[in-house]
This record gives sequence, structure tokens and C-alpha cells, in this order.
Amino acid sequence: MTKRYKLTRRQPKSTTCSKEGCDAPKMEKHKLCEQHYEAWKAEYQASYYLAHQEKAKEYQKTYNLTYKKKQHRGPARNAVKEQRPEKRDTFTIIDIRDMTGDKLARNLDRILKGERALTV
Repeated sequence: MTKRYKLTRRQPKSTTCSKEGCDAPKMEKHKLCEQHYEAWKAEYQASYYLAHQEKAKEYQKTYNLTYKKKQHRGPARNAVKEQRPEKRDTFTIIDIRDMTGDKLARNLDRILKGERALTV
């Protein structure tokens, strides 16, 4: 029987960069040297960003609509100010029971003047 295909020997892998004119050793798991790899990576990332820019903006819009931002406590200019709880107009018997003597006297005075109400 004759063989149809010519047997070819496997070429040994090169240890240098695959760019023309560059004899620098290539990186492990890559076919380029460090210098050419960094240039290729920057170019790839820039093209990827431009290609997926619209999709990223749509995702950001939907994310901002579904999740609320955290309220920041600090001197930040764009921080959302926290609202103080509204002042209660009424006291209950339990509130009065738990007050100290001075505070009880002040609040009973407010109730008698009509500034606050007492609910039973």
C-alpha cells in the first residue's frame, strides 16, 4: 500500500517573539514578547471598549433604575441628605411612664398648654 500524504515532521516551537524583526524571548503562554504584548493588549482593549460602548451604557441605565444608591454621610457635595424623623405631636402613656422626672414635668406642661396631645 502506498501512502497518500507526505509525512511531515513537526516543527519545533519558537522561543522568540512572532513579530517580524523582534528577537526578544516570548512570554509564557503567549506568542509575543512583553513589549509587543502590552501594545497588542492596549489596542485590543480600546477596540473592545468602542465596540461594546452602547451595550455598557444600556446596562448601566437599567442597573441604576433597579438599584438605589447608598446615602453618604459626610461632607460630600453630591451626597443625599438624610431627612430627620418628623416631630411627634402625641405622647402615649408608655412614653410618659419611661420619662425621667425633669422631662416628665416639661412634657406634661406642653400637654397642658396644648402644644402636644396625649393618647390613651
